[in-house]
Amino acid sequence: MQERAYSFRFTPTHEDVAALVAYSLEHSPDKRTTLRRLYGYGLLLFLVFAWFAKDHPRWGVHNLPGYAAYLAVTFALGSVLYYAYLTWVRTFLFQRLVGRASYRDLCIPTHLTLTPERIWVETSQGRGGTSWSSIQEIGTDERGLYLLTTPLRGFVVPRSVFTSEAALRECAETLRAWHAAARKDTEETHQASG
Repeated sequence: MQERAYSFRFTPTHEDVAALVAYSLEHSPDKRTTLRRLYGYGLLLFLVFAWFAKDHPRWGVHNLPGYAAYLAVTFALGSVLYYAYLTWVRTFLFQRLVGRASYRDLCIPTHLTLTPERIWVETSQGRGGTSWSSIQEIGTDERGLYLLTTPLRGFVVPRSVFTSEAALRECAETLRAWHAAARKDTEETHQASG
């Protein structure tokens, strides 16, 4: 495990902050529940359409092949439209979230220093630090490195800061080791005091 500090200077863009929000939502423990609920609403909407069409003179239940064709076409078209709706809503929400003042404040020149003991951040708004135990998750994807403190909040280090994909992976592995050590120390402290 590397014991040196990482120091990054960058200015996150709106796309970087949107990537942080997207990563947070994609890896949220509530994601499956939310998706199941949304798909359930879609199925319910389809069943409502099927119910109202059952008495239609041309393709109601009395004309079984016509009713089956109507249901198939409605289901296929509804699925495509519903998927587009879910995709559009997600994109729209990311843009709205990033457009909020609280997220716009993240798009300023930032100096992030990561040590085995703490995370230090310095911006034009001030300087502060947080412990590794306050980090909920450390994640990476093709857009960058994410240190999530709460759902939809955290630190994003853009991919462009790293010299290569291997450097990004190495940094993430080191940070995960520091994070695990801090969590272990916190748990031991709680057990000793409790």
